[in-house]
Order: sequence, then C-alpha cells, then structure tokens
Amino acid sequence: METITVLRWQMPVFINCFSLAVLFIILVNNRQEHLETKSQRYFFFQNLVLSNIVLLIFDGLTWVFVGSPVPSHRLFHVLASIIFYITAPLPSFFFIGFVDVVLNIPSEKRRKLMWFYAIPVAINFIIASLSPFTNWYFQIDPVNHYQRGSLFFVSFLLSYALLAVAVGKVLATYHELKKSRIGIAKNVKEFRWMLEYTSIPVIGGIVQVMFNNVTYIWNFTVLGLIILYINYQNVEITTDSLTGLYNRRQSYFFFERFMRERTREKATIAVVMIDINNFKKINDKFGHTQGDDAITAVAKVLETEFRWDDFICRFGGDEFVIITKHGELKTLKAILDAVDDHLLSLHKEGKYPFELAISAGYAQYSRKNRKLDTLIKQADAMMFEQKAKLLRRAGDKEA
Repeated sequence: METITVLRWQMPVFINCFSLAVLFIILVNNRQEHLETKSQRYFFFQNLVLSNIVLLIFDGLTWVFVGSPVPSHRLFHVLASIIFYITAPLPSFFFIGFVDVVLNIPSEKRRKLMWFYAIPVAINFIIASLSPFTNWYFQIDPVNHYQRGSLFFVSFLLSYALLAVAVGKVLATYHELKKSRIGIAKNVKEFRWMLEYTSIPVIGGIVQVMFNNVTYIWNFTVLGLIILYINYQNVEITTDSLTGLYNRRQSYFFFERFMRERTREKATIAVVMIDINNFKKINDKFGHTQGDDAITAVAKVLETEFRWDDFICRFGGDEFVIITKHGELKTLKAILDAVDDHLLSLHKEGKYPFELAISAGYAQYSRKNRKLDTLIKQADAMMFEQKAKLLRRAGDKEA
C-alpha cells in the first residue's frame, strides 16, 4: 500500500488558500452591494478584509520557504516575514475604525482618534523592519528555519492592543446607554456581534502563543469576519442609511414581538406617527443637504426622548413611526411635549438656521385595532388633523 507523504508546509498553505477564497468572495460581494453608497463602514470593513488577505498570503509564503536550501529563498523568507509582521496590527486598526463608525462617533473626532490608533501600528512597523538585523520578532537561520525572536510577545501585544481598546469602547458605550436608557434596543445587537468577532481572533492568538510554529490566528479571524459580514449586511438591510434608525420593513417584526410580550409585561401597545412641519420649505429655502440634517436631527431627538426599548423607524421621507410598549396617553403626551421642547432648543442654541417642529398622531392597540396597518392609519389620520389645525392657525395669523 502506497504511503502518502504530506510536506510540512502543505497543510497550512491549503488552509490559507481556503480562507483566502472565502475572503475574496466576501470582498467582491461587499463591493458589489455598495457600489453607489460607499459608507465609512464599507471603507473600514473592506480594508479589514484586505489586510487579512495580505496576512494569509505572506503567512503562506513563509511556510513554503521553511527549510529550503536555496540561498535566494532565505531572502524571500525574510521579506515575507517582515511584511507579515508589519501587517499584523492592521486588522485591529481597521476594526476599531469600524467600531467608531458603528458607535456614531463624529467624523472629526474619528479622524483625530485614527492618529492615536496609528501609534502601535508605527511602533510595530519599526520593530518588524529592524528584526532581520536585531532578531526582535523573528530570526531565520542559514538553512531557512524560522524561530521566534526575543520581542515576539511585543508583536502579539501591539497587534491586539487596538482590539482590546475596541472591546473596551463597545462595553463602555453599552454601559453608558444602559445607564441613560437611550438606544439600547437598537444597538445591543450590534454590540453583541462586534464582541463575537473579537473573541474568535483572541482564541486563535492564544493557540499561536501556546504552540510554536502554528499561525492559524488569521484563519480564526476569517471565521470572525464571516460573522461580522453577515451581521453587518443584516444591519445594512434593516437600517435607514441617513438616520441610522430602523427602516420601515422592520416595523412588522417588532410589532409582532411586542404583541407576544404584551401579556407578560402588561404593556399598553401604541403606534405614534410623526411628520416634520414645513419640511418642504426647509428643502426649498436651505437646500436638500439641510433637509437631510433636519431629518437626522429629528431622528436623534426621537431616540433621546422615547424609551430605550421603543421601536423607532424612518417610515419614509420626513415621516417616522414609533411602536411603544409604554402607550398610556399621559406618557405619550409627556414624551411628545419633551420632543417639541428639545427640537425648539436646537434652533435657539443656533445649531440649525431653521426651526424644527413636528406633528404627531397616535393610536392604541385594542381588540378592535389589532393590526399594525390599522393603527398606523389611525395615527396618520390624527397626525394630519393636527397638521391641518396648525395650517389654519397660520392662515388666521396672516389674515
């Protein structure tokens, strides 16, 4: 019976090739799905995938050259190792940028933070570049065998430092939102899958530290990227791109969930319909960019003033729908008054050159009104009745 011999480098290279195939599929699909709107999430996620591809390629090359007696192969082995170590912190660098976007950190602050995040990347670059002369990260002997250097664990720490910071930021933001009870219902899912992603590379890193000559950390990371990609795409599908709120299609899912929880929590289900007053005038006078700012401002105020577990979505144009389990009339009126006051303060503080105000209508669930479409229709009718009253008052003043 013939014995099949597997060379030492063949198995890791095969696994890397499989991982590369998966990443290329993700890369191409993500690019095709975001050809028109290449958001910051897209930018950081694409570069996160690309950096992992580079690591897998050069990790595979280092395995190919191990033990080769050809003198030129030692040079290639050294170069591949340098590029591998230089690239090692980049997945964490792009991931923390992705996290900052998800956490809605303002773009100006994000740019400043990226310079801070670049510090461990720069330190790692210097150490990796000097390693062929100092043996800090690695050393490759004349017969092309690889050994870890005296500062190998520094590479591990620098590669994972930003990942640890990202986890800390997610947990801190979650704790802050939980304490203020703002936005948890929407953000908790994103927090969970970002933490799931970070846990998988950590497992791979522990395996790599414990067992010499094992570099499956980036194959582990591919598993994390699959989880990240699936959830990231799911968020893109379910979220309104302008406001970050849920989109209209999610209203039916949440309404059914709230109905299931209604009896257990003794909740009063209500639907609120909201429309921005004089939105066309804002667009005509200040332009569509300011119109988008108006929609975004109202969205943020709604997230702030409504309860943490309420469902809030952009229904279309300048209309919003809220489904709440705290639908007592007294509670609804108090929240809507708070929304009005908050919006009025934005103009007084000079944040916007226009006044923001809303018209709102609401409808409570009852045995006669069990369907979401019926509740939305009733809330919509009440909202337009309020808007008509405001128009009549404006007409009376002009007369």
